[in-house]
This record gives sequence, structure tokens and C-alpha cells, in this order.
Amino acid sequence: MGVDPNPSNAADLCNLTPTSTVFGTNRQVTGRRVPSMINAVFNRDNFWDGRANHNFNGFNPFGSTANNTDGNLVNMSNSSLASQAVGPPNNNVEMSCAHRPFNGSNSLAAKMLARRPLQFQSVSANDSVLGSVANTAGTGLNTTYGKLIEGAFGVADGSADQSSHFSSFWGQAVQAYMGTLVSDQTPMDRFLSGDASALSSNQQSGMGIFTSGKGRCATCHAGPELTDASVSFFALNGAVNNDGGDQGFHNTGVRPTTEDLGRGGAGPQGVSWSISGHDRGAFKTPGLRNVGLKSSFFHNGGKATLTDVVNFYARGGDFANPEQSSLIKRIGFSSQDINALVDFMQNGLTDCRVARELAPFDHPSLLVNNGADLPATGGGSC
Repeated sequence: MGVDPNPSNAADLCNLTPTSTVFGTNRQVTGRRVPSMINAVFNRDNFWDGRANHNFNGFNPFGSTANNTDGNLVNMSNSSLASQAVGPPNNNVEMSCAHRPFNGSNSLAAKMLARRPLQFQSVSANDSVLGSVANTAGTGLNTTYGKLIEGAFGVADGSADQSSHFSSFWGQAVQAYMGTLVSDQTPMDRFLSGDASALSSNQQSGMGIFTSGKGRCATCHAGPELTDASVSFFALNGAVNNDGGDQGFHNTGVRPTTEDLGRGGAGPQGVSWSISGHDRGAFKTPGLRNVGLKSSFFHNGGKATLTDVVNFYARGGDFANPEQSSLIKRIGFSSQDINALVDFMQNGLTDCRVARELAPFDHPSLLVNNGADLPATGGGSC
């Protein structure tokens, strides 16, 4: 309906419509677990189904697969993260009441431009990005969103263009930040750079199983990004994978195809995300750096441990979908193989900066709905 006129209050003004027979008036959850934003800059398309298009239109995640009646605010290639960034803020399951626009009146732009950045969050004076503008005497930053936009995009603070182009600024700014979240200092990286002691003998055995051994994991978890959904893998190998589907997307038999079409689904204009037309139930191959820090796995969070994941692939998946990738076959892992493979992924692929929330992976304090709030962290080294 509108924006609360009190800038110290973060709430939108909304009508309560408890129509959901599942959630009622309680918070909802999304249908898929959240992929990591770390190293996501290397993905050609983002989200599990790739609907965050590699061309950013300035409005929504869908790039050229959406028909924007108002025209595109921008047309930016290699900008899937900007496309991704404009999706959740106005999604009525994730972060917003229904029907809130991004730009103009009664919009996210109107709400944010009237409020102090991070007004309820503390920021470390040692924050690698925000330390110089942190309000060390309290919470928030010693600046405004309008001034930040003027400095970054050259659009005058207080001008109508700040409100009418806010979605474009938002997407580009979040993309620029997420582009700094590159994890490339793992034990595996040190080992491949010549430090023979960086991986234990068991982890080296696991890496062998992962790359060229019976696991064949690196067929899909390919290259330094550990995913065939990367921009570089697409450039080297083309738009179509070995099964005739879109490069970087596979049906691995995690769930029945009809339960979630993944890449084979369609957007608000009925335009399929799939370019090949052969992607029913296919999902993006996730990069595996820092996979040992995750609490659940696959697009539905259906596996709780890396051992569960290895056993899933060892038995050839859980559901023999007609569309299942030809790469998914039973693997005769020994218990020693499983131990070594899990050890490699759990420990050999973990960047200690990510594990310890050090720059560039530091952050302001985070307000958590369920559980204790997370304190602000700053720079530092392992």
C-alpha cells in the first residue's frame, strides 16, 4: 500500500491477506535452498534454474526473456548477478509485501532513499568496504543512499532519476560488490601452486578420485570455478552439453522431474529459461569451493552431509527420471574412497577467509529472524 512516513521505521504499509493454507500469517520459506553468492560472479546465469539472465535489463531478473513494456533501463551483458540482485527485494515470499514496485512512488526506492543506510546494523571500523563511512558511535553509515548513488553513478542526490532508475542502480551496485567475493585461497589452490604439504595424503587421494579417478566429479564441477555453468566453460565448450541440454544444467535425479522443472520452467511471459529445449528438471551445477561449510545440499536442501551427497552419486541418484543426465551412473566407491573424497571436499576446498568471515567476506551485523544476531566482522588475515 505504501511506505511508512517515519524514516526510523523500516516497515512497509501492507494489507494482511492470510490466504495460504500452509503458512497462514507466519513467515514463508522459498521452494529451493539458496545458492552461495561467493564466486557466483563466474556463473553465466544465476539462480538454480538460471533465470537470472546474463543480460541485465535494469528492471528484473529475466533479461531478454522478459518483455518490459517500459523498455529496458540498461542492456548490460555478462551481468547475471545484477539480474539476480533485483529479484528477491520485491518477491512476496522473500522480502516484500505483494505488488510493491521497485521505482517511483510507494516503491522500494522511496523507502530506501528516505532512510539511513544500515540504520539498525553496526559496522566495524575495520570493515574492508564500509569502514571509512561507518558510524563508529552507533549503528549505520555516515552517509545517505542518495549520496552513494551520486558518487557511483553521477546522478544528482535528490533528483527524480534516482527514484525512477533505482532498480538499475541496485542491480549494478550489488553485482559490483558480489564481484569482489572471490574465494581462491584454499588448500587445493596452494597445492596446485606447488605447496605439496597443503593437502594431506588422504585429501590428495580424494582429489584424484574427484578429478580423474572413478568419481569423475570434475566432468561437471569443472575448471578453477568447479562448475560447468561458468562463463569460461560456456566460452570453451559452447551452449549445449553432452545430453543436448543447456551448458551447466543437468537433471541428476535428486527429485522427480515433475516436482520442479528447474531450467525447463518458464518466466512471467511464458518464455522458457531453456535455450536448448531439453532441460526438464535440470539445475545449475554449483561451484564446490567452501562446500564443506554448507549445512545442506542440492537445490532442495535434501542431503544433510557431504557423505550423503557422495552416496547419492554412488547409487546413481535417487530418481531414475527419463531426463536424467547420462553422466549419472552407479559408482563402486569403497569406504576408503568415500572418506578421501569427503575429506578433500570438506577441508581441501575451504578458504579460511570464508570460514572466519575475514575480508572480503566480512560484513556488518546481520539481524537474524530465528536465532541470535550475527555481530559485525572486519578485515584481517588467516
